Amino acid sequence: MAQDYVCSKCERKLEWKQGELFSICEYCNLSHQLPDKEYEEAWGKQVGKGTFWIKYGMICGTIIGALISLAGFLGIFVPALLMPMIFAGQYLILGMIVIIVGITVSALSLKYGGRDYLQRVQQNRQKIIRKSEEQFGVEFENESKGSNFCDSCGKPLKKTAKFCGGCGTPVS
Repeated sequence: MAQDYVCSKCERKLEWKQGELFSICEYCNLSHQLPDKEYEEAWGKQVGKGTFWIKYGMICGTIIGALISLAGFLGIFVPALLMPMIFAGQYLILGMIVIIVGITVSALSLKYGGRDYLQRVQQNRQKIIRKSEEQFGVEFENESKGSNFCDSCGKPLKKTAKFCGGCGTPVS
């Protein structure tokens, strides 16, 4: 922390451990939250822990799928257009199959990688909430009243949102 923060009750210096979102004043036992900007940065880092390889896998799967599709198009489909018609039909079908396989690989890597990513983020979020409630006595909003993420697509929502801006799903 570059800046020193003081307790609002007793005016003494507060100390935050690395990566902590809250601090308890040693003298008056009052719980304090990091200021908004730093809180958002620390929250984002903690929620995103362990997601690097999932994102990497999604990107690699998409690139591999695109390369398979490109190979199917340039390596099979285009040369088939220059062949005699007796062979071209079979090559065109083979080219289309390879292109469809490439598109399927890309779509599946994004679908399952995105699902795994969202699950990891939700797990990390629950760990942070549990730890903060246990250590610092901080109360977070109840999940049953509505979360800050869309149930269908996982996009962040405003607290006053009635519909998801990403997919249009009504917020319960």
